[in-house]
Amino acid sequence: MSNPSPEFVNPYFCEPSPPSTKGMEEEDFLRRLETLQDSFRQVTGWDVKWHVRSKEIPSNGEEPSAEGEEITEGISFSLKPGAGRCKGSGKDSDPLLSSRGRSPQTQEAVLQLAEGVADLLGEIHRLQQTLWQREAELATGVPVVADFSDRKTLAPRLQAILRAGVEAVGADAAGVYLLDEATTCLKLRCVWGLPIQKLAAPPRPLRGALADLEALLGHAVVLDDLARMPSWQSPEKEFGAAVCTPISTETTLLGTLWVFSKQPRDFTSQQTNILEVIAGRIAAELEREVLLAETAALKPWKDHLYQLQQWHEEQADWSASCGEGWEIGLWQESGPAGWGEFFQRFAWGDEGTALVLGRVHEQGLRAVLEAVRIRSVVQAHAEHVQQPHRLLHQVDETLWTSSAGECQAAVWVGRLGRTNSTPSDQMQLQYAAAGRMSLVLVTCEGWKSLSEPSPPLAARPKPSAASTGPLGKPLESDREIPQYKNRRHRLRRGETLVIFPAVEARAEATAIRGGRGDDRLRQMEAQLAEHLRGRLDKPAPQLAELAQKFLERQDIGLLPQSLLVLKAR
Repeated sequence: MSNPSPEFVNPYFCEPSPPSTKGMEEEDFLRRLETLQDSFRQVTGWDVKWHVRSKEIPSNGEEPSAEGEEITEGISFSLKPGAGRCKGSGKDSDPLLSSRGRSPQTQEAVLQLAEGVADLLGEIHRLQQTLWQREAELATGVPVVADFSDRKTLAPRLQAILRAGVEAVGADAAGVYLLDEATTCLKLRCVWGLPIQKLAAPPRPLRGALADLEALLGHAVVLDDLARMPSWQSPEKEFGAAVCTPISTETTLLGTLWVFSKQPRDFTSQQTNILEVIAGRIAAELEREVLLAETAALKPWKDHLYQLQQWHEEQADWSASCGEGWEIGLWQESGPAGWGEFFQRFAWGDEGTALVLGRVHEQGLRAVLEAVRIRSVVQAHAEHVQQPHRLLHQVDETLWTSSAGECQAAVWVGRLGRTNSTPSDQMQLQYAAAGRMSLVLVTCEGWKSLSEPSPPLAARPKPSAASTGPLGKPLESDREIPQYKNRRHRLRRGETLVIFPAVEARAEATAIRGGRGDDRLRQMEAQLAEHLRGRLDKPAPQLAELAQKFLERQDIGLLPQSLLVLKAR
């Protein structure tokens, strides 16, 4: 584009084509709609038009407004009496166009026919779109192995892409200018047809680079005569024409691609489209390089996480054997979701056996570390304390004094045994709980909830600023000491106790304050008990599996990741 007045010379911008959702399959579907509309008109004499509807903008760009319009999901139609005639009829007039054909009964029949066809078309269109999207999603499931040695070939790959783009549009040189982290400068990173020494040139400031700024807005800027366009700040002055194209991903602006021609010339829309594809290929290569670098950096951490998971499961002793007179069934979710759950089994006193089940209110690696810390503290204090509630009190004191932060935990501690006064067919259980723990006792005659509210471990009310220490913790003299209750229960042969960390229902901030959260938990405990009552003849491990599968089907928000079944035998 030339202009005899240099003062008014302006580049022209190639607006990027809006992303189209119409592929070849969509266009074929629309052509079939037109054929079907013609056939409907010829058979019935009524004009009908089916429209492919979307949630954003109708595919035809306009809202159907004819009388008799009905809208279905995916397909809408407009219907009105026409002036067509049925083919194959020996009469000049169509019976549907006669006075009888315009009767309310006939109109209703035609409307139902059009609506039924629209329903079928909508279903076909939805299936086609779902198939199209699903196949694209399945394409990403192809296993791809990253070859980290290929990262050294980035420079020659970018140069080959530039060369292909320059030759495709008949230009002479090209350069890739990428933004710095502060998005204030553009640095030349790759060239083709330009001296290699230009890569050592200092970055160009983005301020004042009008062509680059315009390109970063999404335009391909064409400068057909650089000598008469000095205000557009071309990075190379010795060329006659240039095109500046943005390099960007879906969410990030990376820089600009400049393609130069020695002589003043025009660039067609097809050529600018090619350069946009080249810029997209460069962006894909850069993004691929970033992903490879991140994958290489994360690979050692993935190995560490796998080893940590294996170690946590081994240390937790989830394969605990049955104690004398008891059956134990355990279940724990493997993987990061269950890292905050822990279980312990150890000898407690002369003839007692201790069981500990707990959940830490943390996520990720911190959950594992806190779970290991609490398990270690519990077992250390059990050497000197023989009562479950006293053990929880000592553990709470240690966690509170040894931690600068606040890590809450829900823990159940039980001691199994048989005293001399206990009948031979009954087993003695002594236990205490801290935090929200669900305990459901199931017998052949019925069930009973043993759950009680109890403060979690290492939890304190938020203090005022005046009563806090240097680390923001409440002063020792101002803290409230939690009280844990010691409970005793005798289980007859066959009776089963199900224990798991209680979870808060969805919208707990409002539901629990009104009591509805606890009601939902009690309802779920009742359903779980009824689910297990008729299966108490099964071993404890099978009962644990049945309880776990039942909880997975409940809409209670965050599911418990561990479960203990204790059965007297």
